[in-house]
Amino acid sequence: MISSWIASKFLNLTTVSRKAGALGNPGLRVVLVCTVFFLGILAGCSKSPAELQKKFMAEGQHYLSEGKLNEAVIEFQNLLKVNPRSAAGHYWIGKAYLKKGWIPESILQFQTAAKLDPLMLDAHLELARYAVNSGQWQAAKPEIATILKIDPNNAEGWSLTGQRALALGHENKAQNALDHALALKPGFVPAQVAMGDLKRRQKHLNQAKDFYQKTLSSDPDSSRAWTGMGAIAQEQGKNDEALADFRKAVKVDLNNLRSHIILANFLGKRGHLHQAIAELESIPAKHADLRIPVKISEYETLLGENGKAIERLLPFERQKIQIPDIDFVLAKAYEQSGQKEAALHMVDRLLEMKSIPPIFRIGAARIELAEGNPDIANKILSSLSGTPDLPLTYWLNKSQVELALNRPERAVRILEVALKDYPGDPGALLTLADARVSQKQWGAALKTLDELLSADPRNTGAIFRKGPLLRKTRGA
Repeated sequence: MISSWIASKFLNLTTVSRKAGALGNPGLRVVLVCTVFFLGILAGCSKSPAELQKKFMAEGQHYLSEGKLNEAVIEFQNLLKVNPRSAAGHYWIGKAYLKKGWIPESILQFQTAAKLDPLMLDAHLELARYAVNSGQWQAAKPEIATILKIDPNNAEGWSLTGQRALALGHENKAQNALDHALALKPGFVPAQVAMGDLKRRQKHLNQAKDFYQKTLSSDPDSSRAWTGMGAIAQEQGKNDEALADFRKAVKVDLNNLRSHIILANFLGKRGHLHQAIAELESIPAKHADLRIPVKISEYETLLGENGKAIERLLPFERQKIQIPDIDFVLAKAYEQSGQKEAALHMVDRLLEMKSIPPIFRIGAARIELAEGNPDIANKILSSLSGTPDLPLTYWLNKSQVELALNRPERAVRILEVALKDYPGDPGALLTLADARVSQKQWGAALKTLDELLSADPRNTGAIFRKGPLLRKTRGA
């Protein structure tokens, strides 16, 4: 061993020095000390690359477990200097970055780890979690498939499958996947919360609440469970309770961007758009990812600040980043600012993506309709035929397309069905009145408007439409 050789040389050196009387000479003492110092350095360098990697990994993981994130990063960086192709090194420095809230940097490290070691399950799990939490359904699909190929009985892989299926509107597939996840690992928190989300989507609010509360009893810091509780309170009209739950979701996990976005959405829907923007702008840039500028831009379009939204998102669009939210918000901003060709270009880009949620296709159809292309809008909406649990906006846009195609009778049938599920909805009633007018059914149209005005006497859309109808029905 080199260290043994150094020790023997050191003993020989001191022995010779004593015999020569050199230890009494200050100059020679300095030479001796320096010699020992450099021999010590050589001893430290005597470890093999494998030993150094093991040392840096152990120290990095120790610091990480103690929450000393900067020290952990330094150790993992040292490991990667020894072996830049260490998949484990890239994975663990990604974990340290993630704990620091450096999300983009962590994802790059997990991607590198998975590329260097395609069978590294933990790296694929991190990538799939991020893709699902950020709504990147196309990116999530191959990661989830890889997880289940490596480990067909991986409970989290099945939970992620269920979450993705639910987001894309495939409730039966989501139910089966989540049931399987919980059978493999009873009480698995991500699957329990996702099951709560599924039950909430199905309007089984008590069942949903049971899943969330069961999760919180074992994990009080589950951000997703708190957002689920807030969503239930919101649906029940308990807005103060909902706001408290959404704020709790942010507090228990400050680095969870999804919770910040849900809180901002809640504020935005209640008309507090500037507060919503402030909530997202409070997130340090180092801790944010693309979702934050996209969401801020969405609020800017609602405020009519389309130029700001376009300026904020254009750099990402030029990079051809495949995130549907970017193209959708840009399409809306271009449309509202009168840039027809640019808006339609963004719609085309959006529709080229695979596995985009139904809400984006509905939005794309609305833009095509607004730009005078009802046939294209109809084709887009028809592609959603058979999708379960489509939102009311689908039926509203579908009926408006039928009116634009001069088929008011179809519009009436669509709206009558929609109003059975959404009784008294103002948008549906206004569109139904328009459809009745197109059929020259003045009395029926007036009756529809009266129904709306009895619930909301100040509805300007109904008031505006009622005047001309009164003239047409006078004396009838």
